[in-house]
Order: sequence, then structure tokens, then C-alpha cells
Amino acid sequence: MTAAELRDWCLGRFGAEETFPFNASTSVFKVGGKMFALSALSDEPLRVSVKCDPDSAEELRERHQAIIPGYHLNKRHWITVTLGGDAGDDLVRLLVAESHALVAPWHRRRRAGRAADGLTGHARINREVWDGVAGEFAADGELKWAMDDPVWGIWKIPERELGVLPDVGGLDVLELGCGTAYWSAWLARRGARPTGVDNSAGQLETARRLQREHGLDFPLVHASGEAVPLSDGGFDLAFSEYGACLWCDPALWIPEAARLLRPGGRLVFLTHTPILMLCIPDFDGFPTSDRLVRPYFGMRRFDWRDHPSIEFNLTYGGWIAELGRSGFTVEALHEVQAPPDGDPGRHDYVTADWSHRWPQEAICVWVARRTG
Repeated sequence: MTAAELRDWCLGRFGAEETFPFNASTSVFKVGGKMFALSALSDEPLRVSVKCDPDSAEELRERHQAIIPGYHLNKRHWITVTLGGDAGDDLVRLLVAESHALVAPWHRRRRAGRAADGLTGHARINREVWDGVAGEFAADGELKWAMDDPVWGIWKIPERELGVLPDVGGLDVLELGCGTAYWSAWLARRGARPTGVDNSAGQLETARRLQREHGLDFPLVHASGEAVPLSDGGFDLAFSEYGACLWCDPALWIPEAARLLRPGGRLVFLTHTPILMLCIPDFDGFPTSDRLVRPYFGMRRFDWRDHPSIEFNLTYGGWIAELGRSGFTVEALHEVQAPPDGDPGRHDYVTADWSHRWPQEAICVWVARRTG
């Protein structure tokens, strides 16, 4: 690992910043104002100091000559790693990621209940996160608004190949967690009357700009998918790609979708598959492997160690149970292979080879129908 690669890896952690509080040659990487890595990037040999659990730190020092107690730091809680030694680049990346997670400021805020604004604690945290990163998704929104044909997930599988959706002409469609609302735009061009709902004002700002640029006009509502300020039974189809179905509690957003649908209405959503969640690593930047890294039973809420956002992912049985409690029956589960030479774009957590062999979240589509 070069100095430039080390710097990029540190700055790739969510919320990371590079500061120089000691001198102009020593980079101090912080998250939430707290240091998680320190390195004089011009030094030879290259070293990096990171925070570490004391028990793990002792074990690491015993196993690796390249790891010593933190240089000019608390010897119990910090270690210094010489790069190019017996620690290996993958271990260095993992130690930086773990250090970042140890000092991240968001962990203590995650268990808050509902506030005066009516949002659940996780919805409030996710709103703050998405407002902060909304600008990063503007280019993707622009690209998809300009496309003629709807595509699914990170692999951009055409809807014309999957045939998931019914004829939407004349249907009232509710998109729960619309983001930049490119799906609502695609459906509007096919004769639907869409309404987009999103928890992020920043995402909706991009959506409104793209409405103006493309000459499309449909309602956009700033709200969590767990509590939508719209009347009962106003829609024929409720839809979500990555939106409410990933970032909202299924015990809240599924009943809300049922309330908003007319009898006989349909719910379609795309989210992670359980097999992806069993194999995806704890830290961003590491690709999903072919090894199980967490239990299947009890899968529900995911509080990522290195990212403040909160996700909800269920087992297959969990989804069927939640849908059944709200009067839905499952019609179909579309598990679609990624193309062998596919490019996931900004999503570096899964490869085309992995998703060609096993279904992952971007192309797993559930279809359910409200029965009454």
C-alpha cells in the first residue's frame, strides 16, 4: 500500500477529514472531530497509527512484528503499523476501518425513540445522512431521468426483460422513498399518475430540478415511508426500489403501504436478498465474499459500525410474515442474475461475478397484492 492509497482509504471512511494539528507533514484523520488514524505520509518506512480494542491490540502485537504500541500515543488503546511488513495491506485496511468505527460519533444516537416531529429515531438519523449525501446522487438521477426505458438496481436490468410491473397506464402510483424520483418519471411517461415520497429534502430538491428540466410534474412529498401524510386508499400501486423497503422498519412501512392502497392494490419493492446480507462484510470498501459472516436467524435491523445509516433487512420468512400481517399475499419473487460483465458503478461492495452466481439486493424484486 502506497502513501496515496493509505490516504485515500482513510478519507474513504464515512465523514472522514484530513487535518494537520501537529505539523504540515503529519496527517491526522478524524471523524466527528475525533482522531482515528495518524500518519506522516512522506516518511519511509510508511507507518500508520490507529485506535484498537486493548485485547485485540495485545494479540496483534504478539502476532506481527510490524505492529507495535502506539508511537507517542496511549499504548493500551493505540497501535502503530509499519506498512510493507508482515501485517499485510488487507489487515491495514481492516484496522483503519475498525479504528474509524470505534470513534464514530453516531453510535450513541441510534436508540432514540420518536421525537416531536413524529419521526422514529432511525428515520431521523437516516434523514440527516441522506440530506448530507444527496448531492452525490444527483448525477445518477440525471442519467436515469434521461433514459427512456426503466431499469432495475445497480446492474440496470431492463424492466422489459424482467416484466415485473403491470401496465401502469392510468394507475395512481405511490413511490415510497423515491430519491431523485427517476422511477416516478419513468412511470409517468407510461401513463401513470405518480406521487413520490422521500425522507430527504435534499433528494427531493434534485427531483424537483429534474422535473423542471424534463417538463414533468407530479407531487413530491417530504415524509418518511413509515408515516405518509396522505389519505387512505388513494393508490393502485405502491412501489419502492431501495427506498422505504430498505431504510424503514417493515413493521411500520408495510402497514402504511397497505393503508394507502385501494383493495386489490399491488405492492412492488426491490431490496437486499438474505444471502447478500449473510455474506456482506461489516465495513465499507471490502467486497462481499462467498463466506457466511453473520447469522440468518434474527436478521432485521442493521446498525453499520462504520456508517450512521440504519437499514432493515429480513429473512424470506420474515418478509412473508410482515406482508401477511398487513393483508398481502406474495405473488412472485424475481431473483435475477447480474450480467457476467456488469459494472456496479459506485457500488463497490459486490462484484458481477458474485451477483452472477448468487442473487443480491439490487435485483431481488418482491411482488405482493393487497387482498382486502
